[in-house]
Amino acid sequence: MPFANQVAAGKQLVRRVLQSAGFVAGVTGWQLQRNGDAEFNDLTARGTIIGATIENSATDPKTSINPDGSITITNAAGGVIFDLAANGVMTWSDPAGNPLVRINPGTATIIVENTSQLRFPTNAAFENQVANLTSDVVGSPPADFAQTVISGPSTTTAGAHDWVQIQLNSAAADNSSSANMEFIYVDTGGTPHLFAHMDSTGFHIP
Repeated sequence: MPFANQVAAGKQLVRRVLQSAGFVAGVTGWQLQRNGDAEFNDLTARGTIIGATIENSATDPKTSINPDGSITITNAAGGVIFDLAANGVMTWSDPAGNPLVRINPGTATIIVENTSQLRFPTNAAFENQVANLTSDVVGSPPADFAQTVISGPSTTTAGAHDWVQIQLNSAAADNSSSANMEFIYVDTGGTPHLFAHMDSTGFHIP
């Protein structure tokens, strides 16, 4: 004898939604909708989960676990801030989704994208400027060139705020000069002084 108030007809749900007594979305109870959407208070899953998007709400950061093994994390603005590709390449991005750091296990490389700086803090109380490694494009076309700067640290000690740099410069974009390396001393007032220079013609001391 069939139920007077059927829940399912064969394998098909008759009711648009099933839910617990006192169900309140996002607060209490559980709900199972005919379209496949569901909400539970706590969930324990055993076995394999294939393809999933985890989010606190429609506007909160989201984590997508895809069938191919890739993982994507987006923020509330929709920017992808972390991506783990199926081939193992990991990419961290800024809030707008612009790549910052990429690790490629296949080529054993770590790539810092765009204008970049690697900082090496000692966490010492007397550290004023952190040692760092930066890479950028300097100047304007046609005389712009790529530059990598290795900067040593400086201290907070009175009268000892100076530091040193090594600048590694590509040839100017218009090929008017050769690639070169410069040894710089920066005094306590922040003024740089060129102490030595090396290019295609040799090593020079001003």
